[in-house]
Amino acid sequence: MTRGVAQREATAVAVDSTDRVFVFNRGNLPIIVFDADGNCLNTWGNDTPGRGTETIASSGTTQPTINRWIGSEFMRPHAITIDHEDNLWLVDDDANVITKCDREGNRLMMILPEGVVLTEATDIEKMKGKGAPAPPTNSGRMFNRPTDIAVHPETGDLYVSDGYGNNVVHRLRSDGTHISTWGAQTRLISSDSPPTIP
Repeated sequence: MTRGVAQREATAVAVDSTDRVFVFNRGNLPIIVFDADGNCLNTWGNDTPGRGTETIASSGTTQPTINRWIGSEFMRPHAITIDHEDNLWLVDDDANVITKCDREGNRLMMILPEGVVLTEATDIEKMKGKGAPAPPTNSGRMFNRPTDIAVHPETGDLYVSDGYGNNVVHRLRSDGTHISTWGAQTRLISSDSPPTIP
């Protein structure tokens, strides 16, 4: 832990093309950047990291409230991916939001439920640190507590696992436009009744 940084629940780590390590966590500074030797280079994601925590309503189904640091730009950090152009893609599962940033933390785009895409700085600023209402559970519609994202290195297409409230994968263009969705909720087979093999 670096002085002044309360790193808690580091949920994801990614490395850029210059070997800088980005840690996405639920502490008072959501993004902590290290060099290859472990020296802290930068932190961002909260302009008031020393103000303590607050209890806020959760969009999740497992708990009605969550604690987060006052001023955090994220509700519940979950996953980070760095694409072939060194953009960061941050998955905030409780906010139902995917955010694209540059390596300094400047937001370039936010993808919200029902395919709403924000690219204007004023719209993005209003949405920082807030949650967006999710579509119904297992509706297959974007997003209900997304869990991760992958970026195709040639096309830039986005693949989002919408895994807590949905059980699907969404494929989007790099600009956030929906292409397709696949998957569905499945029921586990009880160990008491093994499947019949034809």
